[in-house]
Amino acid sequence: MIRSSDTLIRRAFFYSPLGFLRAHEATLGSRQLAELAAAAANGKSRFVGADARFLLTHLPWDSDFFLCPVYRLDFAEWDPEDPAPAETLRAALEHIAAELSATHPRYYLFAEVPSEDLEVMQALGLAGYRLIETRITYFYENLNRFQWNERFPVRPATIADIPVVREAAKEARNTFDRHHADPFFPLSMADDYLAKFVENSVRGFADLVLIPADDAAPPAAFMTAKLTSAAESSVGLGIGRVVLSAVGAARRGWHLRLMSEMTYHFQQAGLQLSCMTTQATNRPVIRNCEKLGYQYGRSTHVFAR
Repeated sequence: MIRSSDTLIRRAFFYSPLGFLRAHEATLGSRQLAELAAAAANGKSRFVGADARFLLTHLPWDSDFFLCPVYRLDFAEWDPEDPAPAETLRAALEHIAAELSATHPRYYLFAEVPSEDLEVMQALGLAGYRLIETRITYFYENLNRFQWNERFPVRPATIADIPVVREAAKEARNTFDRHHADPFFPLSMADDYLAKFVENSVRGFADLVLIPADDAAPPAAFMTAKLTSAAESSVGLGIGRVVLSAVGAARRGWHLRLMSEMTYHFQQAGLQLSCMTTQATNRPVIRNCEKLGYQYGRSTHVFAR
């Protein structure tokens, strides 16, 4: 069981996808700890380690897709009086590696760590993990104020659009996203992963998939999103989260248009907050976010072994 404390709550806050809403730090940190503890209690995750321990989660869907056991490190605990926590955490990571190696001839283990969790990042480096990707989250608060100087024709994607959006996902390859940046994954498999992701999004995994609706070219661009009502949100805010986007060559310039229209959709749905995450290297997307009035929220780093 995760031992709750003010220090742990603060660390857990930075792990929350909404870890930029400082006014809700205690609520989000406590919620994050509760979700991690519940995952351990119901067997979806387990703690590994002694003096320090990590919460280890097996990802069945990813494991099946990549034909390799895939695990994620979700959080770490250690004695706050430990004079060398990075070394203690490194020992826990080596214990995890030894345990997995004894069970699997080949496996993939990764962690997404907020920039504030220095001890964990230092331990991952000491244990030989590679830095794969740096992510930045942008957000727009008070969506009722959002306005852009132009509207664009868009529509929800349908099952009939799946072949086109799958190709857009493959064509708009981002060499800096986690699956393409890590040499562990063949490029073709990384392409197929994103194509399958958007297909599943159209089939219901996402709450909304927007694509261009004009006739100028095939709708070879998309943006997927999840919507959370204020009643469902832990902070009492309706939240729209952009999950994945891609723009094919025939639709250059459409990321800003889709982002603007998606923000309008969130606004019209009565939501109060919009957020999206991209790579720190994705300058065009960052520029588009800033053009539309989004602001920097948080950053995280993905490490893998």
